[in-house]
Amino acid sequence: MDTLAVKVPEGQKRKLGEIAEEEGYPNTSEFVREMIREEINKRKVLRQEFVEEIEERVEQVENGEISLEDMKTNEELKS
Repeated sequence: MDTLAVKVPEGQKRKLGEIAEEEGYPNTSEFVREMIREEINKRKVLRQEFVEEIEERVEQVENGEISLEDMKTNEELKS
């Protein structure tokens, strides 16, 4: 396993240690590794959802259900 050195303010380092201890991690490094894994997985899921949304909208355009002008992003649909 490679080492990655990251500088953080003392307060953040202390908080990471507190959370790691509270959640039963053997050490802060293991907690940070888990946070990184979760973030990477979250981004993969979001990216896949975005791709699926685009594919669905392209299919709707191809089927004549909506026009290109009608295509909107998820953020636009929420407003």
